[in-house]
Amino acid sequence: MIRRATLEILQDGEKIFGSPTGGKYFVQEFENEQPRGGSFFKTIEEAEKHMVEYENGGDGDDPQFLAEDAFEGLQYEDEEPNPYHGTFSED
Repeated sequence: MIRRATLEILQDGEKIFGSPTGGKYFVQEFENEQPRGGSFFKTIEEAEKHMVEYENGGDGDDPQFLAEDAFEGLQYEDEEPNPYHGTFSED
C-alpha cells in the first residue's frame, strides 16, 4: 500500500463545500492514488507533521530521505564520467 499526502494552503476566508474550515492548511490523504480523507490544520508545522506520520503509516518513525551517496556513480546515457568528482584544490 502506497500512502501519499498533499498540502493545500487555503486563501483567507476560503470555504470548502460552502463551509468555513478548521484551519488554513488542508492535508489530503491518498492510498494507492485513491483519496482516503483529509484534515485541516491551523499551522503549517502541524500539517507537515501529520503528512509525515501519515506517509510513514503512523508508526512514528522518522522519514527516510535518499542520501546524495545513493546516486554515486550514476550517470546519464552518453555522459562521460566527471574526472573532477571528489577532488579539491585551492590553486
